[in-house]
Amino acid sequence: MHFLKRCYSLLPEVLPHTAPVQSLREKPLLILHGVADEVLGVHFARDARKRLASLPIALTYEEFPMGHQVTPESLAAASSWLTALLDRPRAPAPVRL
Repeated sequence: MHFLKRCYSLLPEVLPHTAPVQSLREKPLLILHGVADEVLGVHFARDARKRLASLPIALTYEEFPMGHQVTPESLAAASSWLTALLDRPRAPAPVRL
């Protein structure tokens, strides 16, 4: 079953574009959110973290003392996460004959 089909609160037009859960295995996902976000309350990020916890993904979640913005601290966290992701060893691509 597709994960997003279980998330009935999402827009129905998104559902045809969802991936099977097993295809998400070890896919990295970063969520950074401000605890004082006045546009999208932090409860949205916390709910996403809770829903995503059941997936076989590599979820990184962090909250910052900020509103709906990017701060030097949150940008540094995103940069560090992306650098670590790009620097990790990768499995060789399969050889096609």
